[in-house]
Amino acid sequence: TLKVRAGYGISGIRGRFEAERTLRARRTARGWRIASSAGRRARPPWELARYGAVRTRHFTILAPAALATDGLEEALEGGYARMRDVLVDGVLRRRYLVVVAGTAADARRMTTGIRGVATLAAISDSAVREEGPADRVVSVASQRLLVVWPPFATLDADGRARVVTHELTHAALAGRTSGRTPGWLLEGVALYVSGDRRVGAAARFVAGDAGRVSRRALTLTGLSEPGAIGQLGGEGQSAAYAYSSAAAFYLAERYGRKRFLRLYSAFNDPALTEPEGPELTAAAVRRTLGIPLLELERDLRRWIVTRAVVDPFAP
Repeated sequence: TLKVRAGYGISGIRGRFEAERTLRARRTARGWRIASSAGRRARPPWELARYGAVRTRHFTILAPAALATDGLEEALEGGYARMRDVLVDGVLRRRYLVVVAGTAADARRMTTGIRGVATLAAISDSAVREEGPADRVVSVASQRLLVVWPPFATLDADGRARVVTHELTHAALAGRTSGRTPGWLLEGVALYVSGDRRVGAAARFVAGDAGRVSRRALTLTGLSEPGAIGQLGGEGQSAAYAYSSAAAFYLAERYGRKRFLRLYSAFNDPALTEPEGPELTAAAVRRTLGIPLLELERDLRRWIVTRAVVDPFAP
């Protein structure tokens, strides 16, 4: 039994894409032969289907050869141009790898630790190295965009551009994102930059009109762990995205974009020594905005409900 780290690289793309694998080998008359490969996650795409490659100006696209990905190239390049126009921090790479998953099941097999893949149209997947008490990123080993084709294909042109911009925001900020950044802020900044305003949906979830979901999906405290949203599924994850969007737009409108982004960067400060999660989030909010986390939560929910009453059909 062999524990190995298998990796691959793509010409023109910075970094390598690696994963640990467990192989079982059997001695035969012709020598050692690999009998099986254990593990259902973190699989390279060509172990799931026959893939082909297409290059555009800023992307190398790997897609199943039998899958028609009409409109994908235009969506990617359009999202790249849009991201370059609204980039508020971080750096876009000149070229990214895009891997298309033909099904949600294939997307799950190519990733690790991501729940609710079936509800996502695309995922930004970055491998980073963090150091120090603030889990500050010191290097980005690899980045790719994973497009889950069935939900992505149902989007219109604006929806596809929003999704690409959202994921490119994660990619551009990967080198400046602490491993301690809370889930709601991590997703909130990408929703904000991509113009994905979901205040109306947040109001319906808060009022209970969009189905019952876990309370932690609708509080900043409950979404303060870095992987909080990724651990949710179904309606809970949808509610968490809506609440994170509302929080981001509220912060940008109430405190200004610069202070909102200072809050995003605050988690890189090793002087904040509180335990990761609600306590750390409260300390960062207090330092950046000058108010307790519970006061921010109260003001945010009041703002969400007010928007729903004043203009119930607003996004």
